[in-house]
Amino acid sequence: ELQLSLSKLDCRQDEKDINRDTLEVNGLEVKGAEGGYHAAVRAIAKVLDRGTGRGCSEAAQMLLSVLNRTTSGFMAFEEVLKLLESDVVVISPESAAARPLELSIVGKTSALTALGRAHTRYGVHRADASGQLLSVDAFVCFRVEGEKLQRLDKEELE
Repeated sequence: ELQLSLSKLDCRQDEKDINRDTLEVNGLEVKGAEGGYHAAVRAIAKVLDRGTGRGCSEAAQMLLSVLNRTTSGFMAFEEVLKLLESDVVVISPESAAARPLELSIVGKTSALTALGRAHTRYGVHRADASGQLLSVDAFVCFRVEGEKLQRLDKEELE
């Protein structure tokens, strides 16, 4: 289950991640290399604000933090390892093949829903370095309901 906590936000790491990435918010592309972390947070907050009518920068930061490659990539890597880890293979990310991070926000006020999706591709190589066996596409998808976004504070949300 996805755990959300403002106290665990690492804006510095999120900034490094988004600067190397592209984010799509309700179809609008935000290139991290051009606008950086603050542009990504503003794009998310703008869509959240339309749904709630209030400032939403903390909720935007939280959603971006869950989507970033450090968080979503780690979650995906853990699942790939569960399926494929062995003494005869080495698994490594193929970062250049990653698709843009995606966030769709629909609805209004408490009926607001944020849907996120992050893609990472992993190469599975022979441990003896004699070649790649296959590529694995992993997606981390999540849904956060509006009431959780509205209750954001220093407490863990379940």
